Amino acid sequence: MKLAICGGGTAGHILPAISIAKALQLLVSPIEIIAIGSNRDIDRQLYEQEGLKFISGGGVAVVGSRWLAPYRIIANAVGALKTLRYMRNNKPDVVLSTGAYASIPGSLAAWVLDIPLVLYTSDALPGRAAKLQARFAKQIAVTSSLARSALGSKKAIVTGLPLRPEFNCQKPEKAFARFGLPTDLPILVILGGSQGSTTINEAIGPILEQLLKNMSVVHITGNKDKLQFEALRSELETKEASRYYPTGFVSQGLADLLSAASLAVSRAGGSVHELTATATPSILIPGEFADGHQKWNARIIADAGAGVMIDESNLSPRCLLMHIQQLFNDDKLRHSMIQAAKSISRMNAADRIAKMLIEISHK
Repeated sequence: MKLAICGGGTAGHILPAISIAKALQLLVSPIEIIAIGSNRDIDRQLYEQEGLKFISGGGVAVVGSRWLAPYRIIANAVGALKTLRYMRNNKPDVVLSTGAYASIPGSLAAWVLDIPLVLYTSDALPGRAAKLQARFAKQIAVTSSLARSALGSKKAIVTGLPLRPEFNCQKPEKAFARFGLPTDLPILVILGGSQGSTTINEAIGPILEQLLKNMSVVHITGNKDKLQFEALRSELETKEASRYYPTGFVSQGLADLLSAASLAVSRAGGSVHELTATATPSILIPGEFADGHQKWNARIIADAGAGVMIDESNLSPRCLLMHIQQLFNDDKLRHSMIQAAKSISRMNAADRIAKMLIEISHK
């Protein structure tokens, strides 16, 4: 069986695709998998560290500054031609798209070559790129009933988020050793997504010393802000510095870390599903970009009682500190969030989508 994965740009689009690929490798042999992503470094890094062959398809967003629109259109056209050439020569049995703009060249190539396309989208409210690809997908997998309604397609099936195998074998005790944290303090995890969040980082910086008086903090800053927070750590007193771990990105061991955490402050991309899988109470700060889809992701978690949501426009260091302290001081509320997260978690999505790909490839 030959599978082409079309997805990239952020870890939120890449990691679910890798999870599906891993599940498929356990079900089918022999199997050949090629990943076609954007020209961002994170695409090649994440796919190749999992042993998957990668080529850059060049797909980029077609929205944003009008002055950059011609560049984006040309980049997508070049990416589509490059991907079309590859698929024509290697003819995969089925194509998996993760629904972002980086997936468009591969999805278009699949349509032109009449190769069956399976679309997976992780957003509670799918964006324009996913809606475009849904028009010619043979089957669609989504994370929630809200996404299925938004697409308005009978082909859409609610599967949840495909999680990496580590989420099925969480070992919280490993997180303390991995990140060099004391074992007698609760852990707060700051998740800014694979690229980090300057908005969250700016709110955390002024309150960091106050937080470190009572807890350990693992801060996923994004590579852009990593050096800034490493410098900040060097200025802390020895005791506080031993409780703080800034890192650009965590691609492995995240399940152990989240399962060990008492609370997470996070953007509301694909991480919301990882937080429910580890039953981690959360404060979600959805980004106001990409059609605002993160706000819908956060609302599902907040409405279920598994987390609280702060609008980015209302975020300030004082506001964030108040919410963090309130949750750390309320064991009963955090316990109810844990139970709510467990009730909405879906753990078998990767297997379900892998079987979907096998079935579609045989038709």
